[in-house]
Amino acid sequence: MKKIFLFIALFVGMSSYGADKLETLLGSDGLIPVEQKKDSVKKESALSLHFGAGVSFPLNLDADYSFVPMRSLEFMFGLSYDYTPKDRLQTYSVGIAGIWRNFGLHSGQYFGKTDDGYVDVASFPEGTTSRASRIHVYSFAIPLMFTQKFGHKSHYSFSFGPIVCFNSGSINSHYTIGDTDYNASTRHIGTRPVTVDIMGVFRAYGFGLYCKYSPMSVFKSDRGPKFQSLSFGLYF
Repeated sequence: MKKIFLFIALFVGMSSYGADKLETLLGSDGLIPVEQKKDSVKKESALSLHFGAGVSFPLNLDADYSFVPMRSLEFMFGLSYDYTPKDRLQTYSVGIAGIWRNFGLHSGQYFGKTDDGYVDVASFPEGTTSRASRIHVYSFAIPLMFTQKFGHKSHYSFSFGPIVCFNSGSINSHYTIGDTDYNASTRHIGTRPVTVDIMGVFRAYGFGLYCKYSPMSVFKSDRGPKFQSLSFGLYF
């Protein structure tokens, strides 16, 4: 008799466990549930080095100034932190960079600083040779870039964004009289201390072409000629 009661109790217990287990496997409504996982969005990040080299074209400049594009060069070198959400085609970047620009005049002119601190141009004296004069602008820059790839397996992308620049500048002029070479350098020329540039980069297989527009004048309004610049070049 005791064996019968023990068997009944064991059967009821197993039936209850089996029902609970079946509900766990099938769901409380008797249907097989779809697996749901609330995984946190995984992110991919990287540090990247960048190098660019190009030519600058001064814009909206008075006719008295004769800049030469091939003497107006631009170089940049930087490091960026790139953030890409997993399985996305967009990348967000912030970085630091050094940018060096120079604006070269026609060989017959040179930059000079007047007594009241204004940067202007004058003609080299007769008899001088090997003449060159340039404005140098040095910038510590913070690029904020957005990059769009054209596909997960694509080797093409386009980047666009502002670059905040903290600037300083100088003038360097070189000329020769007879057998003697002369160099003249002038600092504190009144460059605008903070400017914002806009840059776009098209990349293909690791090589890029960039275009950078500087809408703010290189000089403060009362310290030199008012002009903006547009740059084109290679970007890696």
